[in-house]
Amino acid sequence: MLQEVTFLLWFKIDFHSGIPVYQQINNKFKEAIISGQLKADEAMPSIRELAGKLKINHNTVARAYRELEAKGYIYSRPGVG
Repeated sequence: MLQEVTFLLWFKIDFHSGIPVYQQINNKFKEAIISGQLKADEAMPSIRELAGKLKINHNTVARAYRELEAKGYIYSRPGVG
């Protein structure tokens, strides 16, 4: 998983941007994956963990993760995350 300090530095949500929060999450993870900041097979924060850190509803994070998975950016392993 990304180190806590690094994670908080690059992952900021702008609630006034007009871009839905789930889309901002998608964009941030896509950028991290493409730039190599998030390595292949590296664990991502759990839905509840990310929602807690960002102080948003866990359903918003779940939607972002579902879309990332549907587009092939991430995958989940049952029982592992």
